[in-house]
Formats: sequence, structure tokens, C-alpha cells
Amino acid sequence: MEKKILSSRYELEEQVEQGGMSTVYKAHDNILNRTVAVKVLKKEFYNNQDFLVKFNNEAKAAASLNHPNIVNVYDVGKDEDAAYIVMEYVDGINLKKLIKGKGRLTESEAINILTQTCYALREAHNHSIIHRDVKPHNIMITNDGKVKVGDFGIAKATSSATITAVGEVLGSVHYFSPEQARSAYMDNRSDIYSLGIVLYEMLIGTTPYDGDTPVNVALKHINSTVRIPEEFKEKISLPLQNMILKMTNKDMDSRYNNIDEILKDIDSINAGKQIQNYSLENEDEFETKIIKMPKKYTTPNKKTVKKSNSKKLNVKNIAIASALVIALVFLLFNAESLYDMAFDNKTVVVPNIIDMKEEDAKKTLEDIGLKLKVTDIKDSDKEENTIIYQNPSDGVSIRKGEEIVAMLSNGLKQNFGAPELVNLDVNEAKDKLEKLGIGAEIEYEFSNDVNKDIVISQSVKAGEKLKKGETILLKVSKGKDENLTNVPNFIGLTVEQAKERLDGFTLGNVSYKQDTTKQDGIILVQNPEKDSSAPKGSSIDVIVNKLDENKGNSGQYDPTLNVQDLPKTVSKEITLILPQKEYIKLTLIEKSTGVVAYSTNVSTLQSPNYNVQLSSERGTSKQYDIYIDDAYYSSTSVIDF
Repeated sequence: MEKKILSSRYELEEQVEQGGMSTVYKAHDNILNRTVAVKVLKKEFYNNQDFLVKFNNEAKAAASLNHPNIVNVYDVGKDEDAAYIVMEYVDGINLKKLIKGKGRLTESEAINILTQTCYALREAHNHSIIHRDVKPHNIMITNDGKVKVGDFGIAKATSSATITAVGEVLGSVHYFSPEQARSAYMDNRSDIYSLGIVLYEMLIGTTPYDGDTPVNVALKHINSTVRIPEEFKEKISLPLQNMILKMTNKDMDSRYNNIDEILKDIDSINAGKQIQNYSLENEDEFETKIIKMPKKYTTPNKKTVKKSNSKKLNVKNIAIASALVIALVFLLFNAESLYDMAFDNKTVVVPNIIDMKEEDAKKTLEDIGLKLKVTDIKDSDKEENTIIYQNPSDGVSIRKGEEIVAMLSNGLKQNFGAPELVNLDVNEAKDKLEKLGIGAEIEYEFSNDVNKDIVISQSVKAGEKLKKGETILLKVSKGKDENLTNVPNFIGLTVEQAKERLDGFTLGNVSYKQDTTKQDGIILVQNPEKDSSAPKGSSIDVIVNKLDENKGNSGQYDPTLNVQDLPKTVSKEITLILPQKEYIKLTLIEKSTGVVAYSTNVSTLQSPNYNVQLSSERGTSKQYDIYIDDAYYSSTSVIDF
């Protein structure tokens, strides 16, 4: 595939999966140096602003979940014409492919996968997040048998689209709960229904309902009752049959109330105990009833019906059946509207309260007969006490008196990473930080490689966690050092005469050599050489002629000393600003050669400032790449030795 990098960070490597709503790629995070999965929305959804807002809100809510059985959501972003979610890359197979490959799973395999999936859903439900799209395609099995549930909250975003317009919804209709098929109010028991369909498919190999169109399948969820096929009643243990029937009951109140109840029954099954028997025969309200009719309306005996009327009767029956099907389809897609018409004094449409202050949202809901329930407070860049998540979402019709579950922002966003600022103009970098509520400390330095006013490095690397109000140190290029000047000529001068002509330079190392052909006390050699260019303020080393063996006023006499014997290695100490952690591995690599120049383990909890001693040959200039825990962090400016 053609190389593509999203937001200058995520390099797409290969396509992993193609769905009706999105495409999933295996990708490389160039900042954190790790493999990730990137789900890129298709263009038709990117242009739907309502969809994007809901998609973004749900993805952020999902990112707040942290559990070993949940696929981690790392990032949500937009890049040109692409909206994407960055997730943990799971090396394994999805449950749908596993079932397809094996035909059906053993009971022990199904129970193991069911248990781990329950752990994931329980974590979500405890945070008031309903998955809404539980299906085998979203359940990954790693190579070591661990279950990872993905796509939390994504189905909620798709619920605003019609059933015929969204391919992903069409693909999920086999796992719809009856209330989801009716576009009615949903809660955690809707996920339990879908999970029951998944358990059915694991043990039997197919879904309970199929049809020529998605509408047909949805109607079966609404009107039919899940039953265990006769040929499988001998193959599946009675407790698991009971569990399937209870999970997939059309009546929400007759299902398991929560995931913990399912896990309790799983424990009983694993211990060899029976669970509460669940019989469909007791559910009269969902069965077709035979009503005795008065004698005068008793159906005539077949023998009394004239043969000539049979064709008319068949035509009439077909017409009635067709009309019923059309009416049923109409009711499916207009159930919510008809319900509102019949009970307009008892139901209301949920408004959008995202970005509202808690008090404003509470008043808005109370004005239409609803209640606000705040379940969690999250770190966010939104203003304090602003609502960042709601369930149910706006547009859903519910009864008056129901609660709207919401999450609030605490105004201290912990879960956003520092932006990439290196190579940006300093003003652009400052604007980015200002929008995030982050301060900028600017430190300018000369650079032969980076243009003036361009950011060379940042003290908090891109992707690292930040809080509002924190400050990032930016090192910014002053451009090339234009303060270079010609080195004065000290040859033939005494040290005292040279001191008078330093012209902004300093006198460096003074050594001695005996040359009987030259005058005593004069400078024989200097480094840098005369008329060469060097920055003002740098030092000039000299060798002075000494005709006797006494020590001079400064330096050490050496009759064998030549210019090439001046100290070749020079040390420089630089100060690095590092992330404050209990323990980091710090490595400096010379940029031009790739040679490791410095490596150590260090604690920076007390102070982010850390001094490093570097050495190189005199007269050389070098730049170093800084790595923290083997990941690129930033680069030093050019250091002159």
C-alpha cells in the first residue's frame, strides 16, 4: 500500500480489516516507537458532522477504560480528510473467524471466552458505558488465549444513521437487542442480550436468526423467541441452554440484571452445580395464544366450504399477509414516532447536554421531566464541571422521570499528550500550547542546522502526559552564529602583548618549547591559527619559546612540545531538561556517526535538570540525539569543542 502518515505520527503499514464503516490498519507510532492499530473512518462518515461529534465523544469515553480484557484506546484525531482512532494492536484472531474455522466451540472454550468478555463489559458498565455493538467481530483472541473486547461506544455513534445507510449496522443486526432494533431506550441489559447471541453462536455455530434483508432479521429479534435447535439439546448442557435463553429474553426485565449475575452462574457451572431452570413454556406473554371464539363465529368445516371460494380465500389471505408485513415494517421504522404520539405526555426526547455546565444541564433536563445522574469525574481539557459524556445520547425518546447518566470534567486534563513542536515556528508552537493551557519557556541558542526561530527541542516529548498550567521549555534556533570573527595573530608576540590584543577572545592553555633560533618569551604557535574564524569569547591556546629550563609564569615547560601536542580532547558539560521520573535510561548518540557517546540510568524525581559531561577532539563540532528508555526524545544544539 502507498505509505501514509497521519498527523505526522502514525505510519500506516498494512490493512488489517475492512468494514462497512471503517478500515483498520496496522501502524507504527513514530513518537512512542510502538505498533498500534489505527481505525480510519470512511469518507462518507467524515463529512457527517453530527456523526463525528458523537463518534469523538464516545471514543473519548472509551479511552477512559483501562482493563486487561479491553482493547486500549490511545488517541482520537483528524488529519486532512481522515478521522481516526488509535488503539492497542492485538496480535490474534477475532471470535467470528475462530467460530468459522472450527464450526462451533466446545463448552469449555465458550465459557472461557464468555467469562473474559464479561469482565470487559462489567468494567464498561461500571463506568456507565454501554457497548451497543457486542458481536464476535469485536472480540479478539490473542495468541496466548486472552480475550480483548474492542470498539467500545462506536455503535452508539452509528445509531443516528439509518439501518440501510450504514454497512456496519447491517453487519451487526444479527446481534441487535429487540429494543435496539426498535430504536428504543437501551441500557446494560441490551449488551447482555447481544452477548447471549454470541454465546449461542459459539455453541451452535450460527446465529439464531437469519433473513434475506436486515429488516427481516430485525423483525425476528422483535417478534421471535430464541430457541435451542432440537439437534443441539443433547449436545449442550442444560445450564448453558438456560443461560442463553435468559440472556436473550425479549423482555429486558426478564434478562440478567447485570454482568455479575452472569458470572455467578458461570461459577456455578464451573463448580458442577445447576443454575436456576429457565423455561420458555412459562412465558405466556411471548407465546402465540389460541382464543376460543363464540359459536356464531366458529370457522366453518372444510366440507361446507365451496370449492369455487377456495381460490378467492387464498388470494384474500395473501393480501392480508402482505398488508401485515408492510405494516410491520412501517411500525419498525416508525415505532419511536408512533410511541411518542400515543404517549406524548409520558415520553420526551433526550437533549444534547455535552459541553453544558452541570447546573445548566440539570435544569435543562428537569424542565422536560428528566433527571441528571453524575457517575464519574474525569480528567479533561474541558472547563471544570462541564459534561463530557452522556447516556442515553441526544435524540432518543425515553419516559419522563428517567435518569440521564453523565460524566463531568475536573478541568485538569491528564489524558492528553504534549503536541509535537519540534521543527515548528516558535510563534506557531506557542499558539498551540496556549490553546491547551500550557505555558512556554523559550531558550534561544545558535544552530548551524536549524533555521532561525524554529524549535530545536522540547522538554516534554510529544505524547507525554500534561496538565493544564504546566510549562514546556522550548529550545529555539537563533540561526547560524554570525558572531564569528578573524582570530588575531599572536605569533612573535609575548604573552603580555597577546593579552592586550585579545579583541574579545580569551587566552587559553599556555605551554612552552625551546627554539634557539627564536627570541626568548615570544609566541611560536597558536590554536586556532591566525586569520581563521572563531566565535568571539572562545579561547586561543599558545606555545611560548623558552630558552632556559625554568618554569614560566603559567604553564609547564616542555622542550619537546609541538603544536600537534596541544591537548587533543576537550570536555564540555551540558545541562539537559528531562522528564521527572523515578528511573529512566538516558542515552546520547552522536548524530553524524551513530556512536553512543553517553549512557546511564538516572532518577530525575528531585529535579528535571541533569548535567552531562561530553568529550571530543579540540576544534570539532558535534550534535547529539537524546534517547530516554530507548525512545527518541530530542536533540542537543551543535556543541563546539
